[in-house]
Amino acid sequence: MVAVDQLLVTDGKPGAITRRLQAAYEASVRGTTDAHVEWRRPVT
Repeated sequence: MVAVDQLLVTDGKPGAITRRLQAAYEASVRGTTDAHVEWRRPVT
């Protein structure tokens, strides 16, 4: 059970929106997408 302030939120598994956000974040930080190129800076 996953709860916030004793209110049930979900079954604890990521939903469709969360999975899409995770995929978009990972693609952006790994540089596998052209979206938001201006957000990235090379690490040296």
